[in-house]
Amino acid sequence: MRHALHAAVLLLVLLAPGAAGAEESAAPAEPSGVALLLEEIQTRQTLLARRERELDERERALAELEAEVAALLDELEGVQEVVEARISAWEEENGDTVRRLAKIYAAMPPARAAKLIEGLDLDLATQIVAKMKHKQSAQVMALLSRRRALEMSRQVVHPLRGEPASPAEIAP
Repeated sequence: MRHALHAAVLLLVLLAPGAAGAEESAAPAEPSGVALLLEEIQTRQTLLARRERELDERERALAELEAEVAALLDELEGVQEVVEARISAWEEENGDTVRRLAKIYAAMPPARAAKLIEGLDLDLATQIVAKMKHKQSAQVMALLSRRRALEMSRQVVHPLRGEPASPAEIAP
């Protein structure tokens, strides 16, 4: 196709009036319409070739990024499995202990249980109160400081966030 186009253009140039046998003048001739068309075609071909190279490079970069993301996702899934297995193992090991502690604290008078729970680690205190019967846990929570009750409530709702209560929430 390209060769046929060039041949047709060459034929048009040769058959143009004054092309065969005319002597060249001292002043350069104005480019013919065919020459301008050829120049425009070549410019467009160059531009298209450059765009094609850019697109190929972008596709290659995108494929590399996709491969990296897939590898990271695989790694994250592996980490997630390990974490879930550790959590499960910890819950099996410590679940009975927390249940026993919850029974012990539930057997105490609520004021005494609240005083002891105030001094426990937030996670442990929250787990103990959560394993008590609702009536018992409500009595203990009512006797805790406002700050501790808010922190434990948040811990129940968002167990992975360890946000302390803000001063505005603690104020009576």
